[in-house]
Amino acid sequence: MLLQVNVKASRSPEVIMNQDALNGTAQMDAKFFVQLPNKTLHYICTMQYTAHASAILGFQGNNLTWHATYIGVDVKLVESNIGKIDMKFMRGGVDVAISRKLMPWLNDEGKKGIPLPSVDDVSFENPVLTLKQGYFKLGVDVSYKGVKK
Repeated sequence: MLLQVNVKASRSPEVIMNQDALNGTAQMDAKFFVQLPNKTLHYICTMQYTAHASAILGFQGNNLTWHATYIGVDVKLVESNIGKIDMKFMRGGVDVAISRKLMPWLNDEGKKGIPLPSVDDVSFENPVLTLKQGYFKLGVDVSYKGVKK
């Protein structure tokens, strides 16, 4: 049987900045269905996932970099059409997936970072990022190379 999962945000994501890190929370509902042999979908359950994360931001050259310091996910059964589901098992599986796969992957990507944009003959150089309570300051030198003829 095939499993279908429909995921939607159940509230707006929240991002909070302070001097130490960027912190975020996102909440989503996941509705699980199985496809029966006659191709109809049968509803199984709805689970709510609330993810919390913290990351330190910086620059390596002209790339915005990050290092995730915490990722946690709360899992809650909202409704079940198949009886009781062992949420301890589900939480354990989510925790293992985060610690063994998601965190290492995010931090590997964060080491590479994302380059600052550049347009034709204009580029940003020597970036500096400062996190404050509720906002951040980004300072860059703008370099204009002139129009080539």
